[in-house]
Amino acid sequence: MTHDESTADGREAVRLERLVEYNRSIVSELSLSMVLRRVVEAARSLGDARYAAIGVLGADGGIEQFVHEGMDAYTVAAIGDLPKGSGLLQAVTEVAAPIRVPSAADDPRSAGLPEGHPPLTAFLGLPVRSSGTVFGNLYLANPIHRDAFTVEDENLLRSLATTAGIAIANARLHTEALQRHEWLQVSSEVSQRLMEEDEDSTSMLSDLAHSAQRVARADGVIVCLPVPRTPRTLEIVATSGEGVDKLRGARFDAQGSIAWEAMQLGRPLVVQDIHERLTHSTHLPLPMAINHAMVFPLMGRDTVRGAITVGRTADTAFSEADVEVAEAFAAQATVALEMVDARADQNRIAILEERARVAHNLHDNVVQRLFAAGLTIQGAASLSEDPAVRDQLGTAIQNLDETIRSLRTAIFDIQQDHTPAAAFPSRILAVVVEQTASLGFTPVLELTGSVESLTDDGLTRATEEALRAALGEIAQHARATRTKVEVTCDGFAVTLILSDDGSVPLADRPQEGLADLQRRAEDRGGAVSFDDREGGGLELFWTVPLA
Repeated sequence: MTHDESTADGREAVRLERLVEYNRSIVSELSLSMVLRRVVEAARSLGDARYAAIGVLGADGGIEQFVHEGMDAYTVAAIGDLPKGSGLLQAVTEVAAPIRVPSAADDPRSAGLPEGHPPLTAFLGLPVRSSGTVFGNLYLANPIHRDAFTVEDENLLRSLATTAGIAIANARLHTEALQRHEWLQVSSEVSQRLMEEDEDSTSMLSDLAHSAQRVARADGVIVCLPVPRTPRTLEIVATSGEGVDKLRGARFDAQGSIAWEAMQLGRPLVVQDIHERLTHSTHLPLPMAINHAMVFPLMGRDTVRGAITVGRTADTAFSEADVEVAEAFAAQATVALEMVDARADQNRIAILEERARVAHNLHDNVVQRLFAAGLTIQGAASLSEDPAVRDQLGTAIQNLDETIRSLRTAIFDIQQDHTPAAAFPSRILAVVVEQTASLGFTPVLELTGSVESLTDDGLTRATEEALRAALGEIAQHARATRTKVEVTCDGFAVTLILSDDGSVPLADRPQEGLADLQRRAEDRGGAVSFDDREGGGLELFWTVPLA
């Protein structure tokens, strides 16, 4: 054996010893960023190269992370964006095998170098894989003490790449395990908070958005829910992320949006180029350039409750593990949302039961006593021979009757559900049913126009009161046998039209009730008109504008 051969063998033995040390150091690390850094340092040292780098492939097949050694900060700043995977870098990915060339610039697969990048001479690229899965590629360029990389270099670095693949797989598994733990912890916190606090759905969804952003390492999160009684319309009810708050409360056409698509599919959806797609489909100006998004629907027991969209500005795609744990989180979030709604329903039922108890006491005690007092006064009036006394007692009886009517109206009113959840048509129907006994017949009710879309509780209450008062007037003074009630909304105003066949003309009916209807309309910027019908009866028009 010659001296040169002996020296070469000794150098290889030293490199093998260093490889063993580097392998031990690399596999002992569980942080992916530290694994990549140690792999690049080992590759540059073992390959005696001026430049070394490792590119980790993302879920979309592009380079997700790029860690390099050998360039100073000034050179890196001059180059600008890190490589996306073209030329020889892409060739290593495509062939999934080592590529060793003596001159990178002369190779036909080279795509050239960006401005400011130092020139490259020899090049060596190797895939980083484990159990048949390619995680990325290891690159070396410009050997320091020789003109080109050798077969020995390739074999040595191939071993390092194998170790790197195992370490990256372990680091990813560790990261996924930590992430699963975080998702489970957040879900547990949500459940615990539900048991300990009375929280409304808005606060709950806001907390869920913040939790999703933190655990998913996202830059922005929006929560969309369907708008009640407005088909195919979604509203952003909760947000998280810098600059995203300005989208809260915005409504948009669900058709074509990724949130609606995920809700229809009933499973999570991962989308790239989210910024362009959302701008086109929802016409919402996003405050940030989202590159990757994950949307998971909130699947309720009977229907889809909404969707949560999680976005990242970094070029880091969501993995299958992200989707899996997010789907579990969405299921927990849906349970939380339904529990909040169920608690709100229980509270509303409790309020209605208490109102019913109060109304029952008012009816059985106060109203009956007033009615008895009225009968007593009426009896006393019939015994009096003084006309002035009889007139005063008659006035008192009328006042008692009016008080009893007002009390009965209040009793009915406090038993009604005046929350926005109670739809306008059902509340109008309830008034008609309520007045049927007083009328002695069932009025004909017609609802036309966009009455089902009315959600203004103040307007609904005013319409209820006006209808109740108008039907009360017909019952007491019109001597009618038929009444028709029409309620319509043309998008600008709500109109009540009541027509009866009463035998009492307008001039002979008490004006106090009609004046009260006039006041109710004017309070909301509306108007009332009355007119005798041809053939008998009265027709009333009561109109108030929408807010």
